[in-house]
Amino acid sequence: MKIGDAAERLNVTPQTIRKYIKQGKLKATKTREGKGPYRYLITDEDLLNYQLETLPEPNNTDTAAKQVKQSTSNTKTEQVSSSLDSLVDLLREQVARNERLTETTTTFQLKNQQLEDKVLQLEEQIQKLLPPPSDEEEQTPAEQKRLWWTLWLKKGA
Repeated sequence: MKIGDAAERLNVTPQTIRKYIKQGKLKATKTREGKGPYRYLITDEDLLNYQLETLPEPNNTDTAAKQVKQSTSNTKTEQVSSSLDSLVDLLREQVARNERLTETTTTFQLKNQQLEDKVLQLEEQIQKLLPPPSDEEEQTPAEQKRLWWTLWLKKGA
């Protein structure tokens, strides 16, 4: 964990944590990310050891150890609870988004169906406006050309 997280757990400032590290009271690993500054990382175990070492000597050592374990487990429980809360919030957002998408999809489907119906109505109107098909067989373009030439020749003859 980072210095800020450790400070939060011990209810002290990050500067105090740095001071504890420099004094050797608290173990930390010095790391460097890329070309940036050095950072200290503290393990849960090192933080727990520090807490155990700094506890005042009560009449019953077992009671002090139980208190530290209980505070550590409470912290972990709070972290898990916080993580679960954030997951629940994410799920709620996703459900809301899915509902909006479903509504949008339904709207588009209805509009699509209306447009298809309108196209069918227009096709029916066009068919009514067109002249009825003739009973004569349609001539191919070659026959029409021949017929035209035939008509032209008949006029000239």
